[in-house]
Amino acid sequence: MYYGTENDFAPYEFKRAIGSFQTMFSGYSQHDSSELNGFVLDALHEDLNLVLQKPAVENNDSDNRDDFIVAREFWNNFLKRNRSIVVDTMFGQTKSRIECPDCQKISVIFDPYLTISLPIPLEAKK
Repeated sequence: MYYGTENDFAPYEFKRAIGSFQTMFSGYSQHDSSELNGFVLDALHEDLNLVLQKPAVENNDSDNRDDFIVAREFWNNFLKRNRSIVVDTMFGQTKSRIECPDCQKISVIFDPYLTISLPIPLEAKK
């Protein structure tokens, strides 16, 4: 890790601090870096969240409304419980569309995400 004029930096204290809050990271077992990243970002968000009294929110059905309107409604409901610099800079939302095979009713929802795992494509074999 680059640390100014020093040649190297061992983040032992940082790892120890994380391990004291999440025992999964307390030992020397190997862990997925995305798990660590998710834990740290979630902890930062919770500590910096400006919403102290989190109201109960309910998202309405899409009812064939325009996606832009439904997405904004879901996002505004999310923000009623979550306001931090982590949300402002790193969160997004995904769209899910489900159609009932029996009645053909279509339900569209938007879910917030902090990270999205994407596979690294393998080089095509010849």
